Amino acid sequence: CNPGQDHHRPGPHMRFTATLEHRTFFSKNRYIELDELLSPEHVALLQKELDTTLIERLKKPLNSATTLEMFQMGYDMWRTNDTVKKYVFKNTFTQIAAVLLKSHLLRIAYDQYITPAGQEAPLTEILSLSQLSYFKPLAGACLIRLSDEPILNGIDQSQCPLPSKAGHVVFLSPDFLIHWDQLFALQ
Repeated sequence: CNPGQDHHRPGPHMRFTATLEHRTFFSKNRYIELDELLSPEHVALLQKELDTTLIERLKKPLNSATTLEMFQMGYDMWRTNDTVKKYVFKNTFTQIAAVLLKSHLLRIAYDQYITPAGQEAPLTEILSLSQLSYFKPLAGACLIRLSDEPILNGIDQSQCPLPSKAGHVVFLSPDFLIHWDQLFALQ
C-alpha cells in the first residue's frame, strides 16, 4: 500500500464488517486499521477503567510510575476489571478478528497496557507477537488507541502500525515484525 493513499482506513460505511477489500489488504500487509470501532464515550470509559486498575496494582499514581512498572502491572487487566473484560470480549472485535485471522474459535490470551517510555523501554528488539508470546499458537492481536494525543516523533507504520486516532483499532497478524523500540520511543 502506498503510504500516500488511505487504503487501510476504510470509510464509515464499512467500519463494522471485514469486506473482501479488508481481507485482501490484511493478507498482503499483515495488519489493518479500522476506524471508530469504539465511540469517544467508550474510549473515555475504557481509559478510566484501565487507569483505575493500573493505579490499584501499582499502589501509586501513574505519573510516579516508570514505563517498566506500568508495562509489568498492565498485563491481563481484563481478569480483574469487568468493564475492561467487556471491551476485550466485544463482539465487533471478535467477529472482525475471526474473519481476518481465518479462525472460527478465538480465545483471549492476554491484554497489555502500553504507554510511551520516556525512560527505559521494556522491549527494544524487533519481534513478532508469535516470537514474544508464550501462548502457542497465537492467532493475532488488536491494538486499541485510547488517546488522541499527537505522536510528536512520528512512526513508520510499516514497522509498527498504530491506530491513528482514539477509538480506531489495528488488527495484526501474529507474524508481523514489530519494532518495539519505535513503539516505546513515542512521545
